[in-house]
Amino acid sequence: MAEVNKKLTKEELEEDQFLIHLMNAVSYVQDRLGIFLGGLGVLIVAVLSINFYQQSRQDAELDAASLLGEALIADQNGQTEEMIRMVKLLVETDSYAGTAEAGKGQVFLANRLYAQGQYAEAQSHYTAYLSNYGDIDVLVYAASNGLAACFEAQGQLLKAAEKYREYAQKNPNKMEAAASLFEAARCYGLNGQTDIQLEILGQITSDFPKSPVAALARQQKEML
Repeated sequence: MAEVNKKLTKEELEEDQFLIHLMNAVSYVQDRLGIFLGGLGVLIVAVLSINFYQQSRQDAELDAASLLGEALIADQNGQTEEMIRMVKLLVETDSYAGTAEAGKGQVFLANRLYAQGQYAEAQSHYTAYLSNYGDIDVLVYAASNGLAACFEAQGQLLKAAEKYREYAQKNPNKMEAAASLFEAARCYGLNGQTDIQLEILGQITSDFPKSPVAALARQQKEML
């Protein structure tokens, strides 16, 4: 039988090696392509999720603003119960939680409940604003003092005084701190703690000499 095998030339060996490397490269690319496509799929899902979340938050902000606007109109028209119903819907709906309007709604609702003598419920909404929002200075002041006023209205003078004083301690550079300190001094006085009352009145005149409250503090101090 004739010999069919023959010795491969150098050129043929080099060609075979090239084909082997090429096949390995193709196989590597195919393997990596699967990983790449899988990662790309995850990335696409993540981007879509972020876009959906952002759109949802924008929709929630708009809906919350619309609902609060309707509540304010109802309040102006004397529809107090309808206003309270709408603001409660605003602050209790999960999709509105964290929106700026829900934060405003907490304070707005608390003020109306306080005016109706519903101090415990008003207190919970003031606390909710301070705990979950607290990013607008004027509302922080309103909620802090509203919370103190709730304690005062319920006869808890010492607790009220401490809450008024707490706002001033947290915001020592704000002019509103002087007014809070004056309220704290008044509550301490009503609670029979004249020594602390005098101490705080003196603090007002020394720390806030240009505040309109300072003149009242000096007059009050002279009367004691």
